[in-house]
Amino acid sequence: MHEVNVTIRNADKASPKSRLDRAQQMAQVFSLFALPLIVAVGGWWIQRSIATADIEQKYVELALSVLREPPKGTDKSLRTWSAQTLAKYSKIPFTSEDLRRLSEGSAVLPKSSGSFTFGPFTVGASSEGPQSPTPKK
Repeated sequence: MHEVNVTIRNADKASPKSRLDRAQQMAQVFSLFALPLIVAVGGWWIQRSIATADIEQKYVELALSVLREPPKGTDKSLRTWSAQTLAKYSKIPFTSEDLRRLSEGSAVLPKSSGSFTFGPFTVGASSEGPQSPTPKK
């Protein structure tokens, strides 16, 4: 009789080099799908933030236009909404007294001239465009 030697290799055990190759292939597949997805989600989030800020700005402009007019022709509930909207989007909180006065119409916001005064300086735009601070006369 002849003797037969049979060697069985375990195919489940991969060599370290083939594991590294497999990990590299998986990383390439992941980057192929994940990176575009991450860029798309990031772009959507940024676009949504910009659109939200634009809407908030328009609400503030509308509220300011209502609060700049004398209360004669304006409905009280509209003035209340305007005061609350301005308070909601203001980084500096209004006092409850200020909100009450704006809602009632006993305080009317000044019309915007495109300039403001800070101490001895007036800053603002003119027909020539933006100006640097200049002392008040």
